[in-house]
Amino acid sequence: MKHVVLLKSRAANFGGLEKSADRIASAFIEKGAKVSVLTTGDAPKDSPCISFHAIKTSAWPSFLRMEQFDRFTQNWLKTHQADLIFGMDRNRYQTHIRAGNGVHDAYLQSRELTEGKWKRISCLFNPMHRKILQLERHAFENPSLKKLFTNSHMVRDQILERYKTDPAKIEVIHNGVEWHEMQTDF
Repeated sequence: MKHVVLLKSRAANFGGLEKSADRIASAFIEKGAKVSVLTTGDAPKDSPCISFHAIKTSAWPSFLRMEQFDRFTQNWLKTHQADLIFGMDRNRYQTHIRAGNGVHDAYLQSRELTEGKWKRISCLFNPMHRKILQLERHAFENPSLKKLFTNSHMVRDQILERYKTDPAKIEVIHNGVEWHEMQTDF
């Protein structure tokens, strides 16, 4: 039985990214894998097929919370065997990444268009933005990365423009529509 580790901070929240993480975990379970979820804050109750491992992180500052989660995942992975490490957030190390949040440097560049060059420069000194950029670079350029999933060709191109990532590792999978749940609205 393969052991899949899913990295998702704040897994107890239930927004779009958390729904995607839940569906990915369910798909791995259907394929017969054992799934562990590393998260922050309050972990959802363990299900028969998913074990949650949570760390309490600092409420503030946000860059410290990101660093604490990344260190927690690194330490946990050193002592637990995993066949596949699937990242849903920005972490230094995972074998597979769903880059659903896009490329942070591209986001900062777009802010420059509306807020001016000085705002972009100030963002580059902001410790949170620097931490995100650092984690993103480590993740996208990590030699152990096997597959990077993006939800658009634009995000794929932004990664290739900014990072030394093998284009063969990137696969574009567009976000789906929850057809059965939203059929009436459509």
